[in-house]
Amino acid sequence: MRKTVAGLAALIIVVAIVGAGFDDNTSKPMLRNGDQLGMEPNESFSQYQQRVVGSLDRDGDGWALVTFDHPLTVEEAGRVTATWNIQRVSSLTLTQAKPVAIPEPIAPETRADVVRRTADSSPEVAGGISGALVFARLAQLRTLAQEPTVVAIEVLPRDAAFGRFGVRPVVVG
Repeated sequence: MRKTVAGLAALIIVVAIVGAGFDDNTSKPMLRNGDQLGMEPNESFSQYQQRVVGSLDRDGDGWALVTFDHPLTVEEAGRVTATWNIQRVSSLTLTQAKPVAIPEPIAPETRADVVRRTADSSPEVAGGISGALVFARLAQLRTLAQEPTVVAIEVLPRDAAFGRFGVRPVVVG
């Protein structure tokens, strides 16, 4: 009986070691999550604005966090994002919760329709939309920075990949 239990335990250990060798956490190098958007801990909003203003000073395109001057209602956010002529609005940043992903509209839908539909299925959106995570040409983002509802735009480095960066909240005021 002891030999059977010992043999079974040895077999389980060998299977676990071989199985661990095929796990993505051990067989592939882990990707770094170094890029972050949003305010640093203990950073005031004015310090944040000063830090991010230079991120628009390059060419090309990239991921950016657009922050509104106040939390927008679903209708306001839908109207504002529908007027943006940019490639992608990926998610809405909220005042009291993590960002909510939104799909791209398919004709005849507009971005305003998508924001409304997202709000219907995500009740936390009703608490106020503080910004949006977008992918756009930097020339378009510089134009967007002139809109009265936009108070800050932070652009990630050119090599940032979607899904590999974090988004921290931005508290205006």
